[in-house]
Formats: sequence, structure tokens, C-alpha cells
Amino acid sequence: MLTYSGVPLEMELRLVSVDGDEQQIKAANHEISKLATLQSVTIQLPAARAGEIKVLAHQITAEGNSRPLSVLAELDSETLAQQANLQETGGRVVLQLDDRAGQLSLTLLEKP
Repeated sequence: MLTYSGVPLEMELRLVSVDGDEQQIKAANHEISKLATLQSVTIQLPAARAGEIKVLAHQITAEGNSRPLSVLAELDSETLAQQANLQETGGRVVLQLDDRAGQLSLTLLEKP
């Protein structure tokens, strides 16, 4: 979910599975039901209203615990390019935004 000041923002998502199937979604909130077959998610970001974006990537285990996913987060715009491995950062990272539209790509490095 992408929010600004606590309000969900509608976003464009592109989900790509390991077998190459793609799904385009436009929604304010979307639960990924088939995480085991997911390869990547790309989110189109509007021109920034804020100076940063917090990215969280966790899976809830059968026991109800949260564990960080091994995800590479890549943020690109006209003037910025950043990346972080969320497994190395406890499943969360804060990336800086500029005032231009861009995209955030999340790629699973290991299957959950």
C-alpha cells in the first residue's frame, strides 16, 4: 500500500511471475496472493509530494510471526537511482525521493 499523510494513494503496479506472466493493476491497496510464484513488482510513483518513501517487505509465517523477505528494492527517476537489499536491512528501508515521477521495483532474490 502506498500512502501519503496516512491516506492510501492509487498506484499502477506491474506484477511479474517466475514463468513470465504479467499482471497490470491500478489500486490503492493490493494483496499479493501468490507470493511463491512472484518474481517482481514495479510501482509507478507520481511526482513526489514527500521527500522519502519507506519500503517494507515481510511475510507472515504460519506461526503468525513476521520475517523479512529477501528483496532488492530499486528506485529510479530522472535524477535519482538507489537500491537496497531489504533482507540486509531487516525488511525495511527508507529511500529518498525527488520531485519527479519514477518507479520502484521490488525483485525477490529468494523464494519465500
